[in-house]
Amino acid sequence: MTSPLGEASRQSIPSAATQPAGLADELDSLYDELRARLGPEDLEHIQRVAAWSEALEARGRELIATATTLEGLKRGILLRALHVVVEFSELGHNIMHGSYDAVPGAERFRSDRWVWDLVADPAQWRRMHHQNHHPNTNVVGEDHDLGYTVARLFADQDWFGHHLLQSLAPLLFLAPMPFFGIYTASSSARVQGLPPLCRETLRAPLGMLGRWARREYLSLPREAPARAPLVAAANHFSQAVGYSTVFFMLIVEHHAPNVAVFATRGPHEDRDAYYERQLRGTTNFDAAEPILDRIRAVLDEELPSVDAPPLTVLLGGLDTHLEHHLFPDLPCNRQREAVPRVKAICERHGMPYNVAPIGAALPQTLGKLLPMSAPVVDGERLIDLARHPRRTLRRVVDGLRYRSPDPERYLRAPRFYNATARVLDARPLGGGSAVWLRLARPRGWETLSWPPGAFLSLSVPVGGATHTRQYSLLRQSDESGPLEIAVRRVPGGRVSGFLCDAVRPGDDLTLVHPPTRHGGLVQPSPPARALCVAAGVGITPVLAMLRRHVDVQPLAPATLLYFNATRSRALFVTELGDLAARSALVIRHHVSDEGAPRLSAALLAELLPVMGETRVFACAPDALLSDLSEQLDALGHPGALRHVEHFRTDAAASLSRTGRTHRVRFARSGVLVEVDEGQTLLAAGREAGLELPSGCERGICRACACVLLEGQSGSASAARLPAGRVTLCNSYPRSDLVLDA
Repeated sequence: MTSPLGEASRQSIPSAATQPAGLADELDSLYDELRARLGPEDLEHIQRVAAWSEALEARGRELIATATTLEGLKRGILLRALHVVVEFSELGHNIMHGSYDAVPGAERFRSDRWVWDLVADPAQWRRMHHQNHHPNTNVVGEDHDLGYTVARLFADQDWFGHHLLQSLAPLLFLAPMPFFGIYTASSSARVQGLPPLCRETLRAPLGMLGRWARREYLSLPREAPARAPLVAAANHFSQAVGYSTVFFMLIVEHHAPNVAVFATRGPHEDRDAYYERQLRGTTNFDAAEPILDRIRAVLDEELPSVDAPPLTVLLGGLDTHLEHHLFPDLPCNRQREAVPRVKAICERHGMPYNVAPIGAALPQTLGKLLPMSAPVVDGERLIDLARHPRRTLRRVVDGLRYRSPDPERYLRAPRFYNATARVLDARPLGGGSAVWLRLARPRGWETLSWPPGAFLSLSVPVGGATHTRQYSLLRQSDESGPLEIAVRRVPGGRVSGFLCDAVRPGDDLTLVHPPTRHGGLVQPSPPARALCVAAGVGITPVLAMLRRHVDVQPLAPATLLYFNATRSRALFVTELGDLAARSALVIRHHVSDEGAPRLSAALLAELLPVMGETRVFACAPDALLSDLSEQLDALGHPGALRHVEHFRTDAAASLSRTGRTHRVRFARSGVLVEVDEGQTLLAAGREAGLELPSGCERGICRACACVLLEGQSGSASAARLPAGRVTLCNSYPRSDLVLDA
């Protein structure tokens, strides 16, 4: 639907009514609830895990140094390997997300103070993981996660020369420790725009690796001189097993058969679309009990007096990986608490809740290394490369030159962002004042669902620039194969003019992301009584609602007031008449040039015989909506029964400078700056020379979240700000502030 105000983007303006919660609203509400509970219980959990990890390491070293049997030596190797796993996952990974920064008494576990017992620099890990991986989850070419850079595990990824060697990757499991730090450092450098293997990049991990090697191969063996070679060898194997397990976790987390990869996250990814990408690109793993039972038997004998946490902490978060990507700065114990409620939210919104058996993950992943080391695309076999030598040679040359090929060459997975939709039909409406477009669903969109009132975002190139516009879907998902929209021609509008005049069947249009399923008119079910008010092209979301109303409850009372300047500009008149003929729907056309009466309290009183039970739905220009609101107020119609959608231009990405400033202190660095109320805290910090983390820079991914120690801040967007925390990228000072950054 186009805007009555011209070539403007669509934003739903909620009425005073309680609107049905969207996917992001429900997930954010759950996040806020869990975050508000953080306290002594969470501190006790992380202290317990840290003490247990230290006990694993101490007992493991003791067994390796003193064991007189092979079984004892194997147990020592296992315990030290488990220490590596816990140090990485339940401890370091989550602590460095800031999970305990706001927990009273948890100073030891603050994200800026924790130093893990691993050979990767914490600052480089945070930069690579928080600033890149989480905001860009499973986006090919942008996500620097292990399987999207070093390895090629999907045919959708571009093939490059080093992938020829990945079939030898299992050999790395013999000594994976150096690779862990170097991989982290190189990925961090890519985020910074630095050379991935330069001296500056490798200084920190090589220093940590040197200290680690002196400990494992010199210091600890010296403590048992009579068996120093055996101790050094056992130390090596314990670390190799531990780091190999960490690598396994990193690889399988986003490369199971049930996850999706994406060509792009789209330039206009909103909160719902962000969460949907995380859900589709992430999976949890289950069926780990047989593994944990074998480990439990060893721990019961070797550490009988230690207060062990639940052994699920050994899974590295694989059992709650999906929740982790939704709530990255919640402690693991809170993520486990969220599991049943996230499942329920996914079910309500038609989203997948991915779960895969952990036992099948490793062989499935390793089984991809050899076939994906060749430049095959989805559906091809190795023999197909030999059958088409010229095509294969072109792929090999591009890959050896590290030149990105045609984006469609490899990436054939369903696109949920910037997806191509073929125009099946295009017909003029309203005497040429609008066009009806019927679009084929992009591949992979067959199972997507949306309610009446949902809308599409189209990316349209016109005049050398790309414009994004939003249009209501004419049908809900369960009654529609193709996607249907109507576009009203706006005088002087470049995009609407192009869509009305130039688009023909067989053309392709770009859909920015799947249908947006929340807005002022979206309702989970049709009401018992309804009054719909529409003007011009505002009939499009209303039409979808009326179709469902008639299909579900044809005898329920419903009235439509449809305003148009001339009768010829009215849209879908025949369709509306058909709906009225087979239901209790009453349609009142109000045409200005035919002397139709204006909207009045008397007219509304006639149409609202049961004032306290009739829900009002309206989609129209601001002037008509304002008039409608005043008349309903005068009649005493409850505001909670009103559902309104109108249109306005997008809010500016940042606020205008006001001249009013506040003092903002960044506590960790001690930097004090004067910040205008129209400048984001992130921009102010960077201007002051601080290196502050960021990701999506829209307040969604929380990569830039920190604790607000003193003062008040505000936000220019709809992103939620949990109590005590702010996202620097979209927050502005509203008083003098102290930030834990």
